[in-house]
Amino acid sequence: MGWISDAYSSITTIWRSYWEYKPTIEFDYKIAKRILSFCPNQVTDDAYKAADFQYYEKLCGMNLWRLRKWVKDSHDCDNYAFEFFVTAKSIAPFLPLGVVFVSTPSGNHALNFFITYTGMTYTFWYLEPQTNEIFSYDIGMIKEYEPYFMVV
Repeated sequence: MGWISDAYSSITTIWRSYWEYKPTIEFDYKIAKRILSFCPNQVTDDAYKAADFQYYEKLCGMNLWRLRKWVKDSHDCDNYAFEFFVTAKSIAPFLPLGVVFVSTPSGNHALNFFITYTGMTYTFWYLEPQTNEIFSYDIGMIKEYEPYFMVV
């Protein structure tokens, strides 16, 4: 029986060390509201700890929800976005990561977003949970993906 608990302990230690991250900055509710002020939002926590871009890429690598079949209305963009959100936040609950609803030329869409902090600059990123594509809100797609509500 001892080997089972030893194996479990080893797996748990490996799991935790793999997903541990060193925050690049910690910030509070007010700063989160300011960063997201370009769109109506709901900030749900009092504090956040941003990670570097590579950590979010690692989280995307474990996003197996994207492999599920898309089914109109029962498993579509909002389901993918909420599934990734819940999975990522269960691993790293203080991440500034959420769900954003956007208007596109072809209709409304749901994505994930996250915030990084590098060199005194906060950057807002979109994450398409169905493909794991990451792109910056600042760099492009602003006309194609116009946010109208987000939850973090």
